[in-house]
Amino acid sequence: MHIGAVLAGADRGLLDVCTAYALPIGEAFQLRDDLLGVFADPAKTGKSTLDDLGRARPPR
Repeated sequence: MHIGAVLAGADRGLLDVCTAYALPIGEAFQLRDDLLGVFADPAKTGKSTLDDLGRARPPR
């Protein structure tokens, strides 16, 4: 998002707005992905249950 904004000539204020918008969305996406990884049907998600936990991946 920042790269596109900078290429379009965004100033620092707009970059701050982009950050305030994108960080919560990214966190929500990651939380949903983690929940799907634990509770969803692997046949539907394409990844095995507990995949992230099984590899002891640190939180992102």
